[in-house]
Amino acid sequence: MIKLIVADCDGTILDDNKKIDPQLKTVITELEKKNITFTLASGRNIFLMSEIIDDLNIQCPYIINNGASIYQGNKSIKNYLLPKESIHEILSILENGNFPFLAYSETDLYMYSSHSLLEGFKVRLKNKLNFVEFDSSMKLNNVELFKITIATDDVNEIKEVKDKIERLYPSLNFKRSEGTLFSITNGEATKGNAIKTIADMMNVKKEEIMIFGDNYNDITMFDVAGVGVAMGNSDEEIKALATHNALDNNHNGVSEFLEKYFSL
Repeated sequence: MIKLIVADCDGTILDDNKKIDPQLKTVITELEKKNITFTLASGRNIFLMSEIIDDLNIQCPYIINNGASIYQGNKSIKNYLLPKESIHEILSILENGNFPFLAYSETDLYMYSSHSLLEGFKVRLKNKLNFVEFDSSMKLNNVELFKITIATDDVNEIKEVKDKIERLYPSLNFKRSEGTLFSITNGEATKGNAIKTIADMMNVKKEEIMIFGDNYNDITMFDVAGVGVAMGNSDEEIKALATHNALDNNHNGVSEFLEKYFSL
């Protein structure tokens, strides 16, 4: 008996134009009648998530920043920050390697260089975070960062820098998130760990959890769920981790699967 459903956002409940699965809100209402809770786990920050949360009228805790933060409404419940002593060195290494990045705090967005994969984030965060151009002369000893997002054109290009940062700070998560984007978070900041935290709060067991994901930052979710659903647009590596497959994100894969699975 499933009691908790957790879905990724981009590439999962959102189509390629960032529009929400149009049937999902109705499906969530029907799930609530069966005492099944639906929530979200995203790499987005609070500003990019708030509209989605409001549109779907999600009242329970949800996950942002790839597991670095758990929110309920606009209130932070739990945060896993990057270690302050690591931040300056990591950002300087990325700068020296000429890898464009965005580094997120609650109030500021630290930016280095530009890349087409990062421009959409910057557009949506304009006037919501203070934009700061990073350079290695900055003093960042007291900055509280949740996540660093790095863009590259080829996943092999970043391997040397990734290996170096992982040697220096082995407790951090340096993971491929989607496409050729990578993210760095606190070692405990995974979507899977955050789901376990929410499940404990709700007294829900692993076999009572269903998850939907499509990309590499969703892998930890498959480890903590009894039912794992990979989207049709997922890479084969992600599909291999799933117990079920859904239609792709451009064909309302999440709502279509839930309607059939629960006979809504």
